[in-house]
Amino acid sequence: MLQQYWRGLPAWFRTALLPGTVGSFRCMRLAARALGGEHGDGQGVDATLFMAGRDLLLAAWEDDPLNGDFAHQLLSLDSQMPWLSMSAKATLLRLAACFNRPENQRYYQRLAQQADYGRIRSYLDGERAKDTANAYWLQQVLAVGELSGDLPWVLEHVRDHWPEPLVECAQLRMGVLTHVLTAMGRHDAVLHLFARAAQEGVTAVGLCAAAAVSEEAEAHHAAGAAARCLAEREAADSLLSMVPGGPLLLADRLAHCLWKAGEREGAHTLWRRILVLRPWNVNALMRLHDSVQENDRPQDGAQLGRVAALLYSWNKADDLNAALECLAPSASGLWRIVALNNGSTDGTGDVITAWADRLGGRMQAIHLPVNVGAPAARNWLKNLPEMAQADFIAYLDDDAMLPPDWLGHMARAVHVCPQASVWGGKILDQHAPHVVQSADLHLTIKSGTEEEVEAAFSLAHALAVPFNVKDIHAQVSDTGRFDYIRPCVSVTGCCHLFRAADLAAGGDFSLFYSPSQYDDLEHDLRMAVQGRHCAYTGFLAVRHLKRTGKAVGMSAAQYGNGMGNKFKLHAAYGRDRIEAIMRAESALLEQDLLAKASVLDSLPPE
Repeated sequence: MLQQYWRGLPAWFRTALLPGTVGSFRCMRLAARALGGEHGDGQGVDATLFMAGRDLLLAAWEDDPLNGDFAHQLLSLDSQMPWLSMSAKATLLRLAACFNRPENQRYYQRLAQQADYGRIRSYLDGERAKDTANAYWLQQVLAVGELSGDLPWVLEHVRDHWPEPLVECAQLRMGVLTHVLTAMGRHDAVLHLFARAAQEGVTAVGLCAAAAVSEEAEAHHAAGAAARCLAEREAADSLLSMVPGGPLLLADRLAHCLWKAGEREGAHTLWRRILVLRPWNVNALMRLHDSVQENDRPQDGAQLGRVAALLYSWNKADDLNAALECLAPSASGLWRIVALNNGSTDGTGDVITAWADRLGGRMQAIHLPVNVGAPAARNWLKNLPEMAQADFIAYLDDDAMLPPDWLGHMARAVHVCPQASVWGGKILDQHAPHVVQSADLHLTIKSGTEEEVEAAFSLAHALAVPFNVKDIHAQVSDTGRFDYIRPCVSVTGCCHLFRAADLAAGGDFSLFYSPSQYDDLEHDLRMAVQGRHCAYTGFLAVRHLKRTGKAVGMSAAQYGNGMGNKFKLHAAYGRDRIEAIMRAESALLEQDLLAKASVLDSLPPE
């Protein structure tokens, strides 16, 4: 039973697992802690921790399935205490044998630092063609293609340039292929591929992967065929390797594709079977619970009462126009829309005026003569006299592409997490929708001695404690594993909904972080200190026009200003305060998870 399993874990390990259990780096760190014997009883590693650790190591490989380094580690662990299935071990042995990391990678590293993805792709094309048997190059293609957003390029390599030493590893190829197709949103192709493999055999389909990816597959036919195959338990088990030591990559991606196609029962079957083998899998547990409880369905937004949507913009006329175009279908459900022209010198003011005319009295336009920065613009809007009448206030970025049912998903999140003060959604890159820019955010703090902390952050050795939000969402492509609703310490400012009374009680956004860095995070932290918290819904997927991370060009002055604001944020919150916030959030996450585990434990057996 899930609840019994979780209550039986050591408290330190529960706390480590709670933020999420996806991503190769994340799972590797968790596996190292579980297998390291820390907090043990002096008589060796606890058996439950050992089993969790080895399966977390397997999960790390599944999120980077062509990584031969992971293969070596898994085989080493298996040699000490065998647990891998024969098929998984055979695949790992072949992968380890044909994964050769070149000694001299200086040129490749320079390209990576410059984030010149066009040249990187050309370089990888050439190296793979020269060294066709080396799985390292295909592993790099997969990583670079996901990061740069060029998944069709990745699909071509997986389909047409699979390393010859791995030809017999048909299930591995199926897993990689279904992952890429799922990240591309080609759910019907995944279902078609699975149905064919179940009917004709994974080896036959895996060896002819190009033919298995059908552009003509109709979603409902593919979903029905896949669901029928799942009902044939023996054939499905053979294909999915649902045994300890067998990779579950295909099962997880298939479950998501079935859910997207409306075959909920088939998806539930797979998630339940994954949790039998991996009850520590936080993301699968929350995903199954919210699908069973139908938290993935939008609610009537009118139940929120008077909702004001607030936007501000500076010199982004085209982006703002696109954002308002997306917002317009939900305008009738909003009490008021207010758009502030933050001293723009382009056509932004004209865009706001035109939309105010188009939406009539439902939208108000405000034009400022100068750019006052994002925090001041937020404060200007929240302190408008009429905002005192609002029940909820939503801040929306001027380049956020909202789905038509965004307000309904916010209403559902408020219903599921009524004790929260702020609610936010999952933010995806508009140019590469598989890239998750933000999900539920959880704090992490730098550990070490005082000297080590100061050396890592030594602006005049001021009293600052480096902390950040965890990057779990940035480690993987969006294949549905962040689709759930739960409390958290912070949500992105790209699209977030405030309870108006709590927003007023929390005070204004700090002007210390102008023009736009960290003021939303600092406001969430300030509310956390006051005993409030945020909530996240992954069922509200907002596409963001702005690129993030290395994809964004930034001048030295902009970078310096951002670093300065980050230092100010760190200096404002001492270690004791951050650790108190983290303890409070962990307690909240654990309470939420145990409640969901109890619901799943009460389900009738399959």
